[in-house]
Amino acid sequence: MVSSFTTFAIGALLFLVSFTNASPLLHRRQDEECIRSKLEITDILTPFAIEIQVPSRPDLHLRRMNMHKAGGGDNHLYLSPNANPSHNNTLVGGVIHNFEPTFSSSTSPNGVVIRAVINGEYTARDNTTKLFMTQRGDPRAVFDVWHGCHSDTGVQQYELVMREGPELKRDGGNICVRPASGGRTEFRWSPKGNPLDNEGCTNVVLVPVWDD
Repeated sequence: MVSSFTTFAIGALLFLVSFTNASPLLHRRQDEECIRSKLEITDILTPFAIEIQVPSRPDLHLRRMNMHKAGGGDNHLYLSPNANPSHNNTLVGGVIHNFEPTFSSSTSPNGVVIRAVINGEYTARDNTTKLFMTQRGDPRAVFDVWHGCHSDTGVQQYELVMREGPELKRDGGNICVRPASGGRTEFRWSPKGNPLDNEGCTNVVLVPVWDD
């Protein structure tokens, strides 16, 4: 029989490993010089919200990515204060994950897994495509995790940067935001080398954040 102490020790170790994988920046001294660099992790398992940083646009800067339930279990992504706050995102294999409770069941009480994808609603005026959450198999938005620096304070932070690679259907590029119907601001994808970059859709930095 496994002792209660052994069970506790294993549980504590698993928690520590998960926490360490999710928050390596906590192990850096905050007075160290902040230098952007790619981190060798693909998962952030501690649930987080997503803040955007774009200091050149004070009207957009430091707002959050929110989710709006659409048909078929999809969720559209808008800037706060529109739509519903989302504090329980995770990153698995470089892809943002969440749950859609519409399809909850006894075997999946939290609902089905939805993932960030890039597909549909292409517009030629800025050469961008919609970023949204779905359970379907649309091309995934795959991110690398970078050690970055807060644009206002220089404090160390995570940044989610579109992964580059010829094997990806959505190779590199930037996440951008632009005005949408109803006074909302929606999330889009601008491809690598887009000649219309920032033409109406403003490139932003995606930053996982944890509320105290």
